[in-house]
Formats: sequence, C-alpha cells, structure tokens
Amino acid sequence: MQSLRIVNARLRAVILMSTASLLVACQTLPPADHYRADQILTVSDSMFGNKPPMPEPHEIHWLDETQQADFLQYFHDPVRAVVPDYQRVADYIGVVVNNFDYRTDTLKAVDTLNSQSGNCLSLAIMTTALARLAGVETAYQLMDSEPVFEFHGTVVEKGVHVRTLLLNPNLPDRTYNIFGSRGVSIDFYPTYRERFIRNMQPFEYLAMYFRNVANEALRSDDFTTAYWYARESLRYHPSSADGLNTLAIATRRAGYPDIAESIYVYAIEHASQKLTLLKNYRVLLTSTGRFEEAQKIDAQLQRMNDPSPFNWFHLAQSAFSDADYERAIGYYRQALVLAPYLHEAHLGIARSYSQLGYREESMQSLLAAIDNAGRLRDRKYYKAKLGAL
Repeated sequence: MQSLRIVNARLRAVILMSTASLLVACQTLPPADHYRADQILTVSDSMFGNKPPMPEPHEIHWLDETQQADFLQYFHDPVRAVVPDYQRVADYIGVVVNNFDYRTDTLKAVDTLNSQSGNCLSLAIMTTALARLAGVETAYQLMDSEPVFEFHGTVVEKGVHVRTLLLNPNLPDRTYNIFGSRGVSIDFYPTYRERFIRNMQPFEYLAMYFRNVANEALRSDDFTTAYWYARESLRYHPSSADGLNTLAIATRRAGYPDIAESIYVYAIEHASQKLTLLKNYRVLLTSTGRFEEAQKIDAQLQRMNDPSPFNWFHLAQSAFSDADYERAIGYYRQALVLAPYLHEAHLGIARSYSQLGYREESMQSLLAAIDNAGRLRDRKYYKAKLGAL
C-alpha cells in the first residue's frame, strides 16, 4: 500500500538556481513543421491498420451513478457546509482512498475509484473527476522525487509524477505556480524531498494519459496499441518530444525502421530536449548496422549538458549492452554528478570495471553502491556481488 498525501499549504517561494534552469529547459517547444509531420504520420498510420476507438476526455473522467451519488451525498452533507468546497473534495479523497494501492497502471477515473489503485496519473484523473462534480478548479504540476528511478525488467522509468492542486477560488493570486498559492495538493509521496519541475497545461496532462497507456503497451510488446495511443497523445500535444519518441519506438519495434527514423529526425530538429531522442535514434542506427553514423551521435551526446540523471543512466545502460564499457563508465559518472545517491549507477560502474578486468576499482564501486542503497535487499545483493569478487 502507498499512502496518499493531502497537503494544505502555501507553496514555498524558494527558488533555487537548479529549479530555474529546469524551468527554462522545459519551456514550450518551438512551432513545428506541421505539414512535414502530417506527411510522416500519414505514412506511418497506413502501417498500423484502422485506428481503434479512443476515449475522449469526458470518458476518461467519467464516474458511474453510484460513485457520483456517494460523493455528492458526502459533499452536500450539512455537517460540512462550513468547509470550503476544495477542502471537502480533498477530505473525501482522504476517506475513500485511505489505503490506496499504488500500481503502475494508468486507469480511468471510474476504475481508479472502484479499485482504489493506480499510479499518480490515475489519482490525478480521479481527483479531477470529483473536483468537476463539485465545481472545483484543478491545476497540475510535474514533480520528481527520490528515488529517481524504478526498474521493471529492461524498462527504466523516470521517477516523475503528477501532483494535482485543488484550488482556492477566493484568493487574488490565481497564478498557482511555484511562487506560492494556497489550496490543497494531492499526491502519493509521504516525504518532502520531491522537487517541483514545472506547471503542466491541461493539454499536457491529457497527452500524458495516452502516452502512459502507450508505454504500458510497449512493455507488453503490443506495438499497434502503443502506436495508436502515442499517436493520440500528439492530438493533444503535437510538439511533445516524449510523444514523438514513444511513437518512434513503437514504429521501430513493429518493424518499420525507416519510418521511425523519419520521426526521430523530425523530432530532433524541433525538440528543445534532444538527449533521449538522440539516444534512441542511436539505438536505431546501430540495430541497422550504421555504426559510423551512431558514432557521430555519440560525439554529439558527449558534448551535451543535460540536467536529468535518468537520461545519462539510460545512455550508460545502452553503452554497457553494446560492450562499450569505457563509455558506459563515463555516462554512469555523469549520472552520479547529478544524483550521487544513485546506487544503481555505482553498480553499473562496478560491472563495467569487472568486464574490463579492473578488480580493485570494481570493489570500490560496489562499496559505494552498498553505502548508497536504501533497501536491505539491495545491500544484500551488492554484498553478495562483493563477496564473489
């Protein structure tokens, strides 16, 4: 079970230089060449058959009659008449989902409330559905929190999540940004170590739903579903680098590398954050034997200054898979500059040194992994590796 956190607070008006740099890095992408994008997508659409039915926003946020009646009875109870509307919504969420079960699935509002489970976006969708019944305004913020990563087999996911704000309409400050606004925030995380990345526009929040479903389909090798849900995410956020990246991955894995390359080239030209796109484009180049072009991408990646330790870690994993252990060590170290606590990166360095025959360096990196691991099972695993050395 993962506990919810419902916080009444004035958001801290503390702006760190690192936060400011994140805000600049996450600004809206420049206008895209929509004519060229339409040409590329028309070709790729033809490879995946007819588009299946896609849920509209009102369907994603729909609640059944029983759910609506239960909530409205609670909301309009005279006992709570003195409680502000936005607080009543938060109180109801705290009551009905007190034992919310965190899962990686992205669910619609009706399913989230029925099962009392889902991921952070599922919680945001359910919160939004209840807020709309009550006439309460919502806003969304993109956050990250330690630990930065979760591992699911070969899939590495960013440790970012969506935080929902139930807004107080009686305050003059309606900007609701990091500089401060009073209301109620709802998310999963019980600590105060999370970091504000940026405010999200409603269209980004909707695009994230479709992109999440697409990524879940990719984990199951359901490339057709992944393609169409990624495609639908671009309906709401056409210039999204994440959406285009997911679309290209689905297309490449489905066996259409030429079309995937067109998507990558287009996205790299228009995206402000290129590292993940370049990394995946390099995967495509190496998979098709174009090693000289992949080396040029490597040189470009080395010159980049990306603020996300996740991106460097993922690059290191790719380099290790390619048996390029020196390059893997360099990328792991860049991840550790940004996230020194990342014990998985220390393990990656240890494994790379072991492959290169540097036993002493491998042992030192394993000791660093043990020192930084928070969970007992991870420490036991690293100690076993150390004992084997």
